[in-house]
Amino acid sequence: MDKALFLLIAAAMLGAASFMFGSKQSSFEAQAEQSEYQTTVIARDIAESGYDHILSQVKKDKMAVIRNRDDVAMLGGEYDQEVFENMYGDLDIKVTGQVAGIEHKIVSNVIFATPFPGAISLSDDEIDANALGLDYAISGLDERAPSRATGGGFLRPTVGVVTDDLHEQSIVNAFEGDRVVGSGNEEGGGVPSVEGGIDKAFYEAIYQEARFHPGHTLISEFSEPSVRMAQLQSAATSSSPSNPKVIRIEGDMTIDFPVEGHGVLIVEDGNLKIYPDVAEEFRWEGLVMVRKQFVDSVWVELGENANIHGALVSYGMNMGIPGPASCDADFDIEGDETVLEEPARLQFTVLGAAISAGGSYDMPVTTRIRIDGTNYHPFGPWGNPITGNVNTGNSGTTFTWEPTQVFPMNARIKIRGRSWIKKEPWYSGNKKWHWKSYMTVNSNSDSQQLETLADGYDVPNVGGYLGQYSVEEFLSDYIDAEADEMDLDENQSIYLYELGMTNPASSAFDMQDLVVLVTMTRATPECNGGPVAGTNRIEFRMSGDASVRYSAEALAKLGQALDTIADATTVVVTQDESYTKDAAYSEEESSEEESGDEDD
Repeated sequence: MDKALFLLIAAAMLGAASFMFGSKQSSFEAQAEQSEYQTTVIARDIAESGYDHILSQVKKDKMAVIRNRDDVAMLGGEYDQEVFENMYGDLDIKVTGQVAGIEHKIVSNVIFATPFPGAISLSDDEIDANALGLDYAISGLDERAPSRATGGGFLRPTVGVVTDDLHEQSIVNAFEGDRVVGSGNEEGGGVPSVEGGIDKAFYEAIYQEARFHPGHTLISEFSEPSVRMAQLQSAATSSSPSNPKVIRIEGDMTIDFPVEGHGVLIVEDGNLKIYPDVAEEFRWEGLVMVRKQFVDSVWVELGENANIHGALVSYGMNMGIPGPASCDADFDIEGDETVLEEPARLQFTVLGAAISAGGSYDMPVTTRIRIDGTNYHPFGPWGNPITGNVNTGNSGTTFTWEPTQVFPMNARIKIRGRSWIKKEPWYSGNKKWHWKSYMTVNSNSDSQQLETLADGYDVPNVGGYLGQYSVEEFLSDYIDAEADEMDLDENQSIYLYELGMTNPASSAFDMQDLVVLVTMTRATPECNGGPVAGTNRIEFRMSGDASVRYSAEALAKLGQALDTIADATTVVVTQDESYTKDAAYSEEESSEEESGDEDD
């Protein structure tokens, strides 16, 4: 064979073999890359599933979310989650999905936000607002959202001052344009950020819950000024972003000493004047509320070095003008609920309760009153059949509760009754654990176990069981025997409960296991023993460098103490990054990636 031809054939054969080897090697590499890609996808899917789970828990549990969970198995791999709290109560979330040495991380930041209609809210018959100087500031722009200082745009601005429609223009005229900013004039523009159309129901719900907060600090109007100031400073000092306090002050309060606190600060029926010494400062994170009910006017003044991050609210709840001759408040009965048709004060009286376990022993009865979403337990704990028992049999004993606050128009009154039975018949009944719930009836359930009566209603024709008083005997003072109908005042309703039997044909179905009378009185001063008010008025002043700066996250932190705030709080994701890496990377490489140097 020609030597040149031989060399050519040999080279061709060698090239073919080399090509086949290279092709086989490329196939192995492709399979390896495919396998690594699939593992990466699974790691990412696991991380995203874990992240979705923890974000759902954050939205549900807010700040109480479980902080860390390790090695949670899922889809052939596992994930870890870590939650860190930052300075202002926002959370950093890190979720790591792990599969066969591949990790996918998701790093996120969330903030909690409670929207308020305005940085300052003012509502009453008459508002006299004024400001002195050019250093004060009212801002509806949330400058701390998010607190990580990654820029704005996560929360919409709110209004600088929100008020009643009637007062909108007068408040616009009261302030310098560039001193009041927020929704509508974020860039300045010379017109203060003021809006009419205020709804006090949200503020009132916060007040009512705060007033009955079991751990709140009450500063009495009968204490000496120095004692009041010391109590305020002590309560404020013990507060923190993670431990907001509820502080309620009765009557006038002048704050001329340094105070720094977190929570809800309420002044009831009094003037609030804050002008600490020039060298000192008043700084409040959360909500400052001045609520007026039994006085004609209040004065709210923020002076030099008075700073609020969150919101300030001042509003009046009294009617403010002489009322009609009758003090009976109008109401309606819808199903088995009583619904106010005007603002009113309320009185609840348990006229009696009588139920027994077949004559063996008296069954305890507990009751809970719910008004516009807030639960009250004035006659003892709802869940304790010993300390909350109102069943006094035929003794004629009654229980009365008259809350001091005024409830708004359209407030819905619901009363729940519960009977209890011994777990074992031989138990003495002296211990709470001896009992279990037997029957619960709610006034919004439209149940045959409950009947709500008003003036002129027919008297229920049922007798008492086993020698107990009949309904007629319990209601003897409220019946027109000749007409055989209820003889109640125009402002009264009565709730009758059957808490032992579900069969109306049974003799034990006697509808007097719990009997509650509700009396509703118009919320005018002359109907409550007070003087007839003239014009209701709020005077609001700012001076020096006083400031109220809206902060949705400062308000959201109050949700740790008040359900009304927690229910209104939203969760906002401000940052969301993810990346994949080999778990065998060095700590230095991992640190560089987490600092943001890697590509997404």
